[in-house]
Amino acid sequence: MQSTFDPVGVATDWLDAYRAKNVGAIVALYADDALIECRCDGHKTIAGGAALTAYWETRCAEKPALGLEDLQLLDGAVIVSYLTEDGVVQASLHFDENGKIKFCRCRPVDAKR
Repeated sequence: MQSTFDPVGVATDWLDAYRAKNVGAIVALYADDALIECRCDGHKTIAGGAALTAYWETRCAEKPALGLEDLQLLDGAVIVSYLTEDGVVQASLHFDENGKIKFCRCRPVDAKR
């Protein structure tokens, strides 16, 4: 069965919600069993609804997204590069068959430090 969701559309919704600091909208885009691997400040893995919510509350407060730098579809995943106060961060969003984010890996690519 062919998937009918638009991964670029979901990625755009994800960045729009992040820029708006709308934690509920961000978390709603993730699958129940989603995993985030964040390499922005060290290396941490986030799993589970409460942990995702706490992660995004902190992330929106401390490292808000300022604008889109680049967005590419690559092998079913969407690579989103966005600007923060510390430089450009790249997030790769991988989706399940329902169009929910199953796995996200983020890392800085252009730190201003």
